[in-house]
Amino acid sequence: MIVGRPVQIYPIDNSTQFVVATGVAGIGDLRLWVPEAIMSERGNCAVYPVGSWSGTSVMWRQTIESHQSIGPGNCPKVDDQTFECCGIRIPADQPVRWETRVVAGDAEVRFTIRLTNLGDAPIRKGGAAICLKFLDGNWWSDRTTWAIRNGQRVALAALGTDAGRANPFQAYLLADQTYDHVFYHAFWGINRHRVDLAVLVSENPMAGVCAGIEAPRAYFVHSNRGNPCTDVMVGFGDIGPGQVAEAGGRVWVDGSGPRDTHES
Repeated sequence: MIVGRPVQIYPIDNSTQFVVATGVAGIGDLRLWVPEAIMSERGNCAVYPVGSWSGTSVMWRQTIESHQSIGPGNCPKVDDQTFECCGIRIPADQPVRWETRVVAGDAEVRFTIRLTNLGDAPIRKGGAAICLKFLDGNWWSDRTTWAIRNGQRVALAALGTDAGRANPFQAYLLADQTYDHVFYHAFWGINRHRVDLAVLVSENPMAGVCAGIEAPRAYFVHSNRGNPCTDVMVGFGDIGPGQVAEAGGRVWVDGSGPRDTHES
């Protein structure tokens, strides 16, 4: 771990995103989307939310109300019960609100999301889609992006892209999980290989540094070769009507390469 090198975080106006200035030449700036969407096994609760942040240089908070939970983008709500993305119809699930807390520290950013089910039915396997994009990612490759499988680190490229459409997306379920959301199966594709932990580590071998994203509770991880990013579907579990659930994770930068691939 690069100790004593605090990262800088800058909220992006009218969004749920941050720029993370790592200060590490071999990594560059990152964009952290917390969250890009709130999902369930049934469908979508929120997509591309919009809102304002309040806080200081190292700690920011945001509250997203139900009316802010669906923003502009390529997944509009085409009627009260349905979203559509890339030609795929996705059921609308329960309305939600949430509070997000983001804290920057030495070589890491930690995030927590506290989610409330505002609907009249349970949310099954509620999840927050967290996206870490490499803004200076010409160095990024799935050949040097590592997951943990059967207790060993393995490059995503070695797991293949045997699912979904002919595109650069691929999702990898955790060993004990299922996730039956139609879009992730039909478009992204669920890889036949499973991973042990919700950890993805992207290494720049020429610079001897890496950046990781991880969460203690999640359903799957995901990568995009065409638009370099590593994502985690953070898991809240089932959330009954009016109930609240909390989950989170962290993003970090390390100068020791991919050896320390998971840290509490």
